[in-house]
Amino acid sequence: MACGDSLVRANTGLARSGDVEADVRTALGRLFFKRQYFGRLYNPVYLSNLNVESVKFEQRTGQVSVHLDGTYVRSGDRCDDGRVRAQIWTTIRQFEGIKTVYILLRDSLLGDILATK
Repeated sequence: MACGDSLVRANTGLARSGDVEADVRTALGRLFFKRQYFGRLYNPVYLSNLNVESVKFEQRTGQVSVHLDGTYVRSGDRCDDGRVRAQIWTTIRQFEGIKTVYILLRDSLLGDILATK
């Protein structure tokens, strides 16, 4: 992950529906909740105002396309962009059948936004 951190799985308390698109939307909605800590777990996305606009899963290819709305706000911690990337991509990839993740924030690739300093 970023700066020697590791990801820790957190249970949302919600059961999976089996609908990949709905489950990705729900999981990201929980991740984007504006809270800096969940217990002792740090959430670097908390400053941002991100919302899931749409999720499209192509089962044949394993590609999921996620369109986000809102704004990404950098925390000032040099490691947080990497943490955000790891959290979002890992949250999406946890669902069976997903091979490729494509994420847009408004009209820009989220990966490009996170890579830009």
